[in-house]
Amino acid sequence: MVALAAILRGPIPMRILVVEDFAPLRESLVQGLRESGYAVDESGDGQDGLWHARSGEHDVIVLDIMLPKLDGLSVLKQLRQDHCPAMILLLTAKDTSEDKVRGLAVRLRRAACSDQGARSPQV
Repeated sequence: MVALAAILRGPIPMRILVVEDFAPLRESLVQGLRESGYAVDESGDGQDGLWHARSGEHDVIVLDIMLPKLDGLSVLKQLRQDHCPAMILLLTAKDTSEDKVRGLAVRLRRAACSDQGARSPQV
């Protein structure tokens, strides 16, 4: 948590969206980020998370892959198609190479198809 806070901290508090269906983990992340001075919104499923993310108000989205209603990779794909400028961190318990490649493929397709860059964190 401290390392993430050091990377994301800038002169204006960043707005972070946490999309995680496991309530104890989501609540822990949200509490830690808020205590570190960030503005944090939270969601417990993919549909609601996508709705929040499309508001365009978030600098960072912490996105679980295995979500109810709409899985995280589908949310990621839709956000990239929408040219969402937020940095997205995938949060997952999956650990196979295939799962990692699937998540990276969505990001790489966006990079190849768009010259719009994401906002850079201020270190």
